[in-house]
Amino acid sequence: MCLLLGIGTGEAVAVVSTPVYEARAQLFVATRTGVDTAELNQGQTFSQARVQSYAAIVATRQVTQPVVRELGLRYTPEELASRITAEAPLNTVLINITVRDTVPVRAARIADAVAQRFSTVVEKLETPKRAPASLRDPDESTPSLRLTRSASPSRRASPRNLYHRTGCSTS
Repeated sequence: MCLLLGIGTGEAVAVVSTPVYEARAQLFVATRTGVDTAELNQGQTFSQARVQSYAAIVATRQVTQPVVRELGLRYTPEELASRITAEAPLNTVLINITVRDTVPVRAARIADAVAQRFSTVVEKLETPKRAPASLRDPDESTPSLRLTRSASPSRRASPRNLYHRTGCSTS
């Protein structure tokens, strides 16, 4: 009896809770250098070392403030930052950006805008102050971030109903 009561209460809470949706975008980090295998390998190693640091920048004010303004969001940059997570899987040059929101389409729009703004921020951070053209290093390179997967309104992240979690069916 207690088990059924607990399940019923959990389902009731899930039904009245505001649903939260996730949207994910993915970036590929490339280094613009190399004509031979050694240079290409060095660029790949450089990019892998950098992506871990880049992931920590995704939810900073440099990224969130322009996104809030651009999309006309009713969040502060800090509130938006709390809805963003970024991960860089080991031994890859990928950055996965996840945005959680109560509206699935808005979550996708935010994820794409964050990815785009983040790319701009990284390129500015990595671009050295320019010397006169005659003094520039011809091999000078900055990383380039390219969107490999645009966000789309996707799955409901929470609350998930009991049937979804257990794989049971109501039909």
